[in-house]
Parts: sequence; structure tokens; C-alpha cells
Amino acid sequence: MTVDEARAHYLRFLESHQWLANALTWTVVHPWAEAPPPVDLIASRLTGGGSAEIVELRIRETDLYPMEVVFAGASGPSMMLLEANGAYTSGPEVIRRLSENARVWSLSWHVNGGERLTYAAGGEILAEVPGLYPTLLTGSRPEAVADAIGPLLDTVVSRRYPVTNQAEAWAHKTAAMAVMESSTGARMNAEWADDMRQAILIDPPLSAPFEGLGFGHAEPDLDARLRHAPEFARRAVLLLLTRHLTGRFGLDDPSIAAALDAVAGGGPLGEELRWDLLETQLRLHDGWMPVIPEADAPDRAERLRAAAMVAVRLALLDAAERAENFQALTCARSVLAGEWPCLRSAVEELLPGET
Repeated sequence: MTVDEARAHYLRFLESHQWLANALTWTVVHPWAEAPPPVDLIASRLTGGGSAEIVELRIRETDLYPMEVVFAGASGPSMMLLEANGAYTSGPEVIRRLSENARVWSLSWHVNGGERLTYAAGGEILAEVPGLYPTLLTGSRPEAVADAIGPLLDTVVSRRYPVTNQAEAWAHKTAAMAVMESSTGARMNAEWADDMRQAILIDPPLSAPFEGLGFGHAEPDLDARLRHAPEFARRAVLLLLTRHLTGRFGLDDPSIAAALDAVAGGGPLGEELRWDLLETQLRLHDGWMPVIPEADAPDRAERLRAAAMVAVRLALLDAAERAENFQALTCARSVLAGEWPCLRSAVEELLPGET
């Protein structure tokens, strides 16, 4: 397909999907291997070592604010990620993590502008095109994309900048989308955007600056002991955390009690219970970013309770599977702060070996 044909395709796509023409983040992870990376690996990199919940949703109908929802699906050898009203995957730290053992292209814009095209590889951002204007090309190795962004350069030559109307703005956007396709082999089309897709649910950050959810970042020794513990002990730790936080923060919602009973009894955490837990978390959250405030914030108690609910939900989700991820402990550590050593000691008592 020629560049002109690709641009015409994306013009038709934006005309039929104007909700994406207003706000979009399209990220393509192109691995060194021949097969696209699995979705659970992508989820782990998005969260810095966590294990995000993955569900099936329809893109246009989804609004779980303040959670980030990243839709994922393979396109040839690449994994495409799409956000309809967010820019989580365009964040520098996220792009660096996604580009480990891979090449990553990311294109984003929002209703007030914010257009940006980014290229990264091997855990490093190599080039960025702010405003989709090639003469602003920056990065540690801008020459790496000099040929690839030709369609954008042609657009600027043929049209004035900065753009002053929708036609000019769309010309830049469709040219950038053509660059994405020609550079990765991935194609965004109506079928991909309109179908049900796997959705990676990213919880709002509990603290600033953002820390990866992988427990090994915070407590490497305890994380190693947990990973070497038998499954029943790992699950017992997550259930202990759940009971501790629900009691400490008065989380007495029926959905939590039902989920705790199900997991403790060895049963699955069905779809209805999963959604009940998510709805409880969203109900407690009031759009706080980050969730945990400064020590003197007047709403600190409510915000800590909401943050505790994040840890409880993650603990129950992981305990219902094979109890192999301890992101809930990372969250609990942030929520409890000075009270964390008490829970940590209780966790150690459940593990085999020296305490």
C-alpha cells in the first residue's frame, strides 16, 4: 500500500470514528521476536511489574475513570494498544518499559491538541515529533526515524503550520498514522476499533512519583521468599492482607465479603464478583490523582480508604488465580506507611523458613 493509500484509509477511518479523531493514543509494540508479545506481558510492563486485570470490553462504550483502560490486540507480529480517551501508554516511563526487547511507536493527541509521535527501542526513547511537526524532531537518535517520518514532512511542505482548521489537523494526523503503519506493519481499522477487545485495567497511581507495582522493587528479599513459597502460603498471605485492610479501614462492602469467602473457600472469583469489586473501588474513588495525599490533607482518611480498596481488590484477584503476583503488598505498603512493619511481620510468619 502506498503512503497516499494509507493516508486515504486513515482519513476514512477518522471520518467514521470521530470520537477517536478527538482523542486517541495508539501504541504499537513490535518485538524482536516474530510473534507479538502476550497480553499479560504487556500488562506487566504497563504497571511496572504488576498483574493488571484483563477483561473483554467494547472500546467506545467504556468509561471507567479514574482507571486507565488500554485495549490490546495483535496485528501481524506486533501488539497494538489503543486508548480512546487517555494517554497512559504515551508516558515516557511506560514507553521505555514497553520497548524492552522491542521497538515501540506511539501516536497520541487529545481534544486540546497534544499531538506527539514517539519512537523507542531497547528501553530508550530515541526520537519524538512534538506537534507532529518534523522540524521539531528531537531525541537521542533522531536520525533513526528520519526516513520513516517522510509522510509527515511531505504534509508540512504542502500545508501551513501551525494548523488552523480541521482539514489541516487531520492531514497531519492521517500522515502520522500512515507512518505508524509503514514502520510497524500494524493497521488500525474499523473492525479492530469496533469489536470487543481485551482491555487492560490500570489502577490510578496511589502515590507520586509513580512506583512500579512489582513488589520486588520495594521489598526484594521478601518478594523472593514469597516466590519460593508454596501456593497455599502465597494465597494465605494475600488473604491475610485482605482481612487486615478491610478491618483497618472499615471496608465492609458485601462484595468484598462475598469475594473473600469465595477465594478462601477455594472457589473461583466469577465475573459478577469481579465487577462488583471494581464498582466498589470506583464508588470509593473520587478522581484523586494520586490517591494517597499529603499527611495534612483534610480528606486523607477517605483517600486512604480508597487506596486500601485498590490493594484489597488486587489481592483478591491474584489470590483467586495462582497467587503469583504481590502487587497488592506494594499497595498495602504505601497505604499503611508506618503501620506496614506490623503487617510485614505477620506475612513472614506465614512463610516457611527463617523469619
